[in-house]
Amino acid sequence: MEHFDHIYQRACERHGGEPALGKLMPVVRSPKALAQSKDDRWPAQELIDLFTLLKNRGSRLGGMTGQRVLRNMGKDTFIVTADVVRCLQRSGLDIGDNPSSKREMRLIQGAFNQWHEDSALPFSHISRICAMSL
Repeated sequence: MEHFDHIYQRACERHGGEPALGKLMPVVRSPKALAQSKDDRWPAQELIDLFTLLKNRGSRLGGMTGQRVLRNMGKDTFIVTADVVRCLQRSGLDIGDNPSSKREMRLIQGAFNQWHEDSALPFSHISRICAMSL
């Protein structure tokens, strides 16, 4: 799998440098704001399980809709867009163009967990940087 530093550098080069890329990152709620939320206790390392829960229990919250709802609510989450999928494929992940199986989603979660551990960036930033690295 491609190291996240390479993806980050490519995104910086394509979007005008590190300061310009930083301005494009989504706003993540502060730890204080998250601590005040009742239901924001889902482990970030298991986001795909939360996506599945939203899909099964929610109305019209499958696919990217649930992911975007979580992001808009301030939850630090990645969004599996077509550009993110291409970035993941380019980094060596064995996933299809429209990943939906449990195996593919586990691979995606594993890649994001690894990049999060390597970079210490929020999942939302890693997701956006992946999309911008193409």
